[in-house]
Parts: sequence; C-alpha cells; structure tokens
Amino acid sequence: MRVIIAYKNFAASKHISHIGLGVAALNTCKVLQKHGIACDVWPIVNAEDLRKRINLDIANKNLPAISHVVISAPWILTNALNSLCMQFPRIHFAVSSHSNVGFLQADPNGMKLFREALDLQMALPNFTAAANSEKMAKWVRHAYGEPCETLSNLYFLHDENHRQKPLWNGGVLRIGAFGATRPQKNLASSVGAAIEIAHELKAETENWERVSGVIGRLLQLTARR
Repeated sequence: MRVIIAYKNFAASKHISHIGLGVAALNTCKVLQKHGIACDVWPIVNAEDLRKRINLDIANKNLPAISHVVISAPWILTNALNSLCMQFPRIHFAVSSHSNVGFLQADPNGMKLFREALDLQMALPNFTAAANSEKMAKWVRHAYGEPCETLSNLYFLHDENHRQKPLWNGGVLRIGAFGATRPQKNLASSVGAAIEIAHELKAETENWERVSGVIGRLLQLTARR
C-alpha cells in the first residue's frame, strides 16, 4: 500500500496561503508512515498536474506502486476525476470533504462537486466520496442515502511521552481560535463558546483572535467575564 494525499497548492497564486490543508495532509502522512504505511503529500494546481505527477511516479521503477490517492476537499471538476479514475484503474481515488456542511457551502461549487462525487462513486469501482469527520459522513448517508466513508485527519505526536503544560488551575484562562479572518470561518462561534466557558468556570478569560468589528465587540464582552 502506498498513499498519496493531494491538496490544492494555493501558494502557486501570490499572497494566498495553503497552510490549512497542507498542514493537515502532512500530519496525516506522518502518522501513516509511523504505522508502516508508505505515504507522500503532493501540492497540485489542477487535475492535469496530478495526472502528470502520477505518470512520472509510475515511470520511476524505484518507487512502490501508488495504491490510493486522497484528494483533500472537493475542488477538482467531476469529469476530470472520472478521467483520472479511468486512466489509472489500479489506483483507488477518493475525494474527502475538508469541512462540515456549514463551511462547505462557502465554496460556490463545493456542495455541487461533492454531490457529483457521491454519484461518481456509484459508477466507478475505484472512486470513493469521503468526509474528514464522522458527523459529516453520517449526515451524508442520512440525507442522500449514499455511502460516505470517514477519512479523519490524523495528528502526529513526535513522542508519546512529550511534555505537556499542566491543566489550567486558576488565573487567566486564554483561549485561542486560529484561522483566516473571513466570515466563512465562523469565528463568532468560537467567541460564543469562550463566553460560555468563562461563565461556567467563573474565570477571567481572554479570547485570542485577530479580528475586528462585531467579533471584536464580542471579545470585549468575553474579556469582562
């Protein structure tokens, strides 16, 4: 078995970060390698880029054969996915939704492409539609009555006995929410959760986010807790 995790290389466009899907892919790759499963991470710009990399990989006789290709997030057009599956029938392809329904709708084509992926897996023996959370996969199965596998993000720890900070036992409770400061990231939910935690623990709480406007006012409320 040899797995390729492919994600869209936003870095190919100037001033656009690719850190989220890239870091998730690298963590999953490290965990798989630790457990004896060969894995590589490929940043790609489109389906043709993926096709060329697979062909080059096949031409390199020193590398083990690719058995699985997992594409992070539904962004490759369905006809291109179909073409890849037909050209490489010995490779099992999967598209894994990187988010739940709430964020998937932020991409104008996200939900459309994912629904098409559900149909594609019914037509091809070497293609699977998946989600990175069981909650999303379960919703898909209930909502559409079609299979949806769970391909969870895996998080690599260098040492299982690594040092950890002690549990919070008083003082200022600092909560951080990390992500791009865009409405689609739904940062207001993290602020709301911080307010609830502050209320339940009766703790002086700081919520760390680089935001402004309405969320900034919510942060002020959090700080007063």
